[in-house]
Amino acid sequence: MKKHISLTALASLLATFTLKAQLTGPVTITSSTTWTSNHWNKAMRLGNGQAIQLSGGGHQFGIGASEPYGLYFFSTSAENTEAAAAYRMVIRESGNVGIGTMYPAAQLDVTGTFKLGVTGASGGEAYCIGYTRAGNAQVFGQTAEGLLLGGDVNGIDMKIMPNGNVGIGTDNPTEKLAVNGTIRARKMTVTLNNWPDYVFKPGYRLPALAEIESFIQRNGHLPDMPPAEKVEKEGLDVGEMNKKLLQKIEELTLHLIEMEKKNKVLESDMKRLNEKVSAAGL
Repeated sequence: MKKHISLTALASLLATFTLKAQLTGPVTITSSTTWTSNHWNKAMRLGNGQAIQLSGGGHQFGIGASEPYGLYFFSTSAENTEAAAAYRMVIRESGNVGIGTMYPAAQLDVTGTFKLGVTGASGGEAYCIGYTRAGNAQVFGQTAEGLLLGGDVNGIDMKIMPNGNVGIGTDNPTEKLAVNGTIRARKMTVTLNNWPDYVFKPGYRLPALAEIESFIQRNGHLPDMPPAEKVEKEGLDVGEMNKKLLQKIEELTLHLIEMEKKNKVLESDMKRLNEKVSAAGL
């Protein structure tokens, strides 16, 4: 004998009792389908556009299937009102999964913000996003110290501090970009002010070579240049050093020009002296 149970009656029973049953046939649910003994122990089927709706905490949650969306998950605060539902996730026939979008264009298409992570033992958060490469995972992590990027879980390749400082090969960058290693580039442009062309202006005081010699004897380096100990400890400002080097080159050029003028005067004096000696028959 076939027993017909309407969906409304079944919902009332489920709301009042805890139902325990052993299915012996497939279950097919449509807007007018009845359940028979032949519908158990296989699959639960929903007709096109039908959905399973669950209630909890004053909100409605559900799962359904329809064309063209495929399998979809929704929620609504309006009881028994699927029309007001917000569709949270869909799984299309192609296998593409959409979160925040009904039309995923990739295997996973997320419209909106997302967070993927686990809480670390220290209370920080670590994220692993990427692929295995030679047994290592591409690791991206967010902690209170900043954003960490590493080739594997045992090392940090790059760190972005909360203040915007970036470290490559170092986990404590004190400048906007700190690199512990070698940099190779085709071109580098440094913006500088007060380029030392002032050396060639009439009012510039060119230090005498004797002054420079005395300074070197006392200090062991050129005037206006940092000593070796300071460079080894603090590093070198490439832009400022280029300015200082150019200043010294320009000063040296002026000294060479002055020496050439003096040499020409000496050559002229020597020529006149030789002429006088020749005229005297000496």
